[in-house]
Amino acid sequence: MIKRKGHKTDKTVYIENTIYKYFIDKYGIELEHEFHMKNGNIPDFYKEIIIDGRKQDSIIVEIKQAASDFYSGHGLNFAGMSNYIAVPTNLIGLAIEFLKDNFPYRQDIGILEITDSGLVRTIRYPKWGFFTPYHLLYAV
Repeated sequence: MIKRKGHKTDKTVYIENTIYKYFIDKYGIELEHEFHMKNGNIPDFYKEIIIDGRKQDSIIVEIKQAASDFYSGHGLNFAGMSNYIAVPTNLIGLAIEFLKDNFPYRQDIGILEITDSGLVRTIRYPKWGFFTPYHLLYAV
């Protein structure tokens, strides 16, 4: 369970816990919270999937719980192979437009909707050209 740290709102902590549980339940993947990457970035969630010594996937999830979060200049750490923006229901349209306007050629960025009732719905899956990301192939 993710605990409240610093200036986080209750809504952010709720979304973090919902995403954390979702990836465990759906994919059997325990994401690392606020992981410090070698390039200095700190995504909200990160996980590298290594099979037989080879990286098969790396997942990054960035949470945007308010419209202003998209334009803060923080939290756009899309350095994984499979990247996601996680947003509450009221920001789905903004997330779609934001990706279209700012990352028009990036197919590796998906969108997760987090509802007030704790459901997670994938609005857009990340893609690697014609290939499906590893974590999506082996969902639990």
